[in-house]
Amino acid sequence: MSLEEAIKHCNEVADSYNDTCPDCDCASDHRQLASWLQELKERREMESRQIPQDMTEEACEALVKLTEKIIEILPDIVSSVTANMPEAIEQYIESKMNNEKKVK
Repeated sequence: MSLEEAIKHCNEVADSYNDTCPDCDCASDHRQLASWLQELKERREMESRQIPQDMTEEACEALVKLTEKIIEILPDIVSSVTANMPEAIEQYIESKMNNEKKVK
């Protein structure tokens, strides 16, 4: 039985106890068990997404190098984009105006 199946089963049992035995603690006990199983499932999923500890230092070094490279080339990117921006804006406006003329 998987965790998902166990959670579903506990909730189903709790629902049935609510119908058949509303005064007993069985329903709340099963709801609590379902809650704990859900927490376990979420923790396992979170752990599976984490970077292993031995990879962390290597990943950090790679991120630092990448960030340094981006900072190094960013001024060139910005100047290239801004240098062509007036021309690109002009072309965009002209194309919009031409499209409006065609529609009319």
